[in-house]
Amino acid sequence: MMNAIVLSDQDLEKLADKVAGKIADKIATKISIEKMNINEAADYLKMSASSVRRLITNGEIKPYRVGGIAEKGGNLRFTRKSLDAWVDKQEALDDK
Repeated sequence: MMNAIVLSDQDLEKLADKVAGKIADKIATKISIEKMNINEAADYLKMSASSVRRLITNGEIKPYRVGGIAEKGGNLRFTRKSLDAWVDKQEALDDK
């Protein structure tokens, strides 16, 4: 006899989001984007470039600079690894 697992709509939605996130992570791992500018980082994180800038200002993520003075984020770069680490940290905070 099989035991049924009963989930609330909210729990089912959380589970679906986690599964979708894991699938997206696996797909992203296959993509060879290792270094991204601010717009690419925003696309990768599924947020606006202004939200990425706010994360930088708040010290939540740290870009590195390429060339001279950054103008509108054009010379800021992010590694996929550092962005993934930020996402992992956010997921850990959500799980608490």
